Amino acid sequence: MLALSLALAFPSALAGSLTVTQSYALNNGVAQDAAWFRDGKRVAIAVENTVVIADPAGKALSTLRGPTEPVTRLSVSPDGTLVAGRSDGVLYVWRVAGGAIVRRWPPVGDTKSFPVVRGAFRADNSLLLLQDDQDAPLLVLNPATGATTQLAEYGPEDLITSADGKTALVVDYGKAFITDTATFKKKGPSATYTKIGNAALSPDGTVGAISGDSGKVQILSASAPARTLTTSLKVPGIAFLNSANLLLMEGGSLEQLAVATGNKVGSVLKSPLEEDRLIVSASGVAIGLSSNFPPSVLAVTQPAGSKILGFPASKVQSVGLTGTQPTALQYNAGTVLGSAAANNRPLETGDAAVPILASAAGVTLALIDAEDGYEVGLMQGSKLVSGPALTDFEDDLQLFQISSDGKFLLTHDGYTLAVTDLARNTTSVHSAEDLDFGDDLFDLVAVSADGKEIALVTYDGYALRVNAQTDEITTEAQLPEGAEANLLDLAPDGTIALGLRRDDEAEVWLFKKNATTPFKQLKFSGWVDDLRFSPSGKELALNVSGAYSGIIVLDPSSGTELARSVPLSLYDGGLTWNAGGTQLLVGRGVNGKVASVTLLNFKR
Repeated sequence: MLALSLALAFPSALAGSLTVTQSYALNNGVAQDAAWFRDGKRVAIAVENTVVIADPAGKALSTLRGPTEPVTRLSVSPDGTLVAGRSDGVLYVWRVAGGAIVRRWPPVGDTKSFPVVRGAFRADNSLLLLQDDQDAPLLVLNPATGATTQLAEYGPEDLITSADGKTALVVDYGKAFITDTATFKKKGPSATYTKIGNAALSPDGTVGAISGDSGKVQILSASAPARTLTTSLKVPGIAFLNSANLLLMEGGSLEQLAVATGNKVGSVLKSPLEEDRLIVSASGVAIGLSSNFPPSVLAVTQPAGSKILGFPASKVQSVGLTGTQPTALQYNAGTVLGSAAANNRPLETGDAAVPILASAAGVTLALIDAEDGYEVGLMQGSKLVSGPALTDFEDDLQLFQISSDGKFLLTHDGYTLAVTDLARNTTSVHSAEDLDFGDDLFDLVAVSADGKEIALVTYDGYALRVNAQTDEITTEAQLPEGAEANLLDLAPDGTIALGLRRDDEAEVWLFKKNATTPFKQLKFSGWVDDLRFSPSGKELALNVSGAYSGIIVLDPSSGTELARSVPLSLYDGGLTWNAGGTQLLVGRGVNGKVASVTLLNFKR
């Protein structure tokens, strides 16, 4: 199987082509981290797979690019010339002026080094390098030369360095303490913990803090034993305004504590954007981070004035293609895409959220979270109209999916499966109990073009074909131990494509009609986030990320690769074919460009 994996990673000339027809841009990208420059005049913000350098008002000054996966754990050099960030286990070091990548570690081709956890700058612009292995040494990386030296025999779990790079707060498997970054010698007593959520170090490096146990924050320094402060928040994000004042943020609630006494300073203030983390400058300007909103900028004295920073997004939640009209979903809100960002417009749903767009063969359905419960909306051109009735399930909805030919809506709650014929507006209902599953439940489901056969994988890992008219199980197989199925589709000729993970690798298995063993097992080093047959079933599109990140189209009759796209940013984002099987819309931008959604022309 190794030869096949290598062939997929480094293909020779391909029989078909996937070319970019149109890129679509949206703002409000997700941010994972931020770090202020020492002078407080600029801030680095990790926005998806880029790093945006912005001024204190949040205005973008430049963008650092290179990774295809999200950037996390930022560090800014004390002299402000370099920024480091981790992406997919690799440390990237950029020169701020010009945006060039000056170092990548481990280097390309290095198969012996462990993935990187974090790189944190020291006073001389070298970096403390943490690796993802408890027995790996703590290294010092010279970003100019790429040379590394060992500073300690074993690296800690994590650490952060002060603005001047001279001091570090170390989190080390149950202990937290302050060290000198030059020698890695401990300074002062340790704090002990059983669970850690967040850590912070004051700008001057004299005081550290950790949170983890509900309602408690521990303060530690080089000169005094650790102390515990209480807070009204559970496991807040923490940041020092200065060595005397600690800020705590959770769900938009901002609390300030005096470090010396533990007393609350003022009342708990509230931001409307539900930030869970703050990265604060010495002047009291903060970048707020939340899983529910884009990054924000706020004054810590007035969080009610928190403002969203609308940086370009590199991906979206999901996409739909209705005829030739593309639509994207972001933060549970739809956007009808235009040829330029200025031509985008909101998808009208009133106050209702749209958690899912399902699209195939030029048909798009939306799951609408309305006041009275879930409803189905049908895209017609650029508008959303009332769709088929949603089956009244007893439990929470687990699946909302359109068949690859665009004919059927598949929904289930684990116990009951509903197959809705969109043309006839009729629904057939299938019970896991009637199929003699025992205590097993529906998980992955696909349906044939004529609606007469259902392919499914249960939660316990059984792969079944079912006669949709009689509920008779026609074939049955169990997945091997350690294999976890996550994707399933069924072509008109009965070919099944099954995506799974095994031994920390992604695999795609192809089955002929009525077969219980795959005739092809394709392996990928990274992830397969989505797979979809074209409406005819003669092509299979894979949305992959890893050594190569983009779209691959296969011939499902042989598993042969037909075409692949240019590298795309990030991962997932949704994937759909048009009705003619000549175009693919993917919720990922072209890597290195300002784009969130890409339309690809496929030619065989």
